[in-house]
Amino acid sequence: IGEQLWMKENLDVITFRNGDTIPEAKTDQEWEQARFAEKPAWCYPKNKITNNPAPGKLYNWYAVNDQRGLAPDGWHIPTDSEWTVLQNSKEANLFPIQIAGIRTFIGEYEKDSLGYWWSSTGNESYDKQYAWYRVAWSMNDSLHRNTYVKGCGFSVRCIKNTPE
Repeated sequence: IGEQLWMKENLDVITFRNGDTIPEAKTDQEWEQARFAEKPAWCYPKNKITNNPAPGKLYNWYAVNDQRGLAPDGWHIPTDSEWTVLQNSKEANLFPIQIAGIRTFIGEYEKDSLGYWWSSTGNESYDKQYAWYRVAWSMNDSLHRNTYVKGCGFSVRCIKNTPE
């Protein structure tokens, strides 16, 4: 889309780039513990295992920014600025939206008719517990920018590294 190469689907991995396993948080208690410890975690949307990888997995922001690398080799999690470039592009409607909802910072599943995607950019000027994300309210909607608690579970979309 424009000069950016985006993945077609939401991320669906359980290991970091270096091969370390990302902890799965199945229970609300495990999800909250990861938040308070600022540790990476993932879960299935609505905590339902499926053979259909289409919605991908939900990750907290600590997984997104872990130094071991959540994105596959040659890719990275987009910054807030890179999301803005996509959002302002005339071709933004080509971004394939996959709806997975969210997992709140206390572990509840909500908003399963919406798509949420993390950026790698924190919003420490507002609150050190917040980071920037994008949301789409429907399959035909444009992306909207907002900030929320890093301990929430959102989808992740990766962008291809540009050659230097």
